[in-house]
Amino acid sequence: MLSDNNNHNRAFTLIEIMVAVSIFTIVAVIAVSALLSANAVNQKAQAIKLAMDNLNYALDSITIKMKRGYDFASLASNELTFASPKMDPLNPAESYAYRLTPSSGGRGVLEMERNNSGNFVAITSDGLDIKSFSVQVEKGVDDALGRAIISIEGAALVGHQEQNFAVQTTVSERF
Repeated sequence: MLSDNNNHNRAFTLIEIMVAVSIFTIVAVIAVSALLSANAVNQKAQAIKLAMDNLNYALDSITIKMKRGYDFASLASNELTFASPKMDPLNPAESYAYRLTPSSGGRGVLEMERNNSGNFVAITSDGLDIKSFSVQVEKGVDDALGRAIISIEGAALVGHQEQNFAVQTTVSERF
């Protein structure tokens, strides 16, 4: 009988298995931490986008009414009043007032009042801290149309962090 000495049982040793599992664990921890970091950055970007969308909506609301309005006035640098729409027999003009006021949490909020009702309503969300709302009004002379430059500065609040922003737009009366 011939004995077969070439058939040895081949297997991994305990040390080889422990090294392989350790390397796999290190790679897995790095990959998971990278995914969690990317997710946190994405959530922050989404929160900032949501806050800025809210600010853009508020600013668009003001400018749309102003484009059809007249008698722009800025009694204080952080307050704007005007009437809108201009010369529309089907829709009588309403008066609008916008101002910056601190909310109960100390954050600045843009507010709107319609028809001198005394009831100001917030038009920006809690995710924004409006620090500056300035309006420069230029009255129209002769046939020239009036215009207003609106500047807003503040911070979008994301968790415990703030992302500063500054927005400016110019609105002019239409015929």
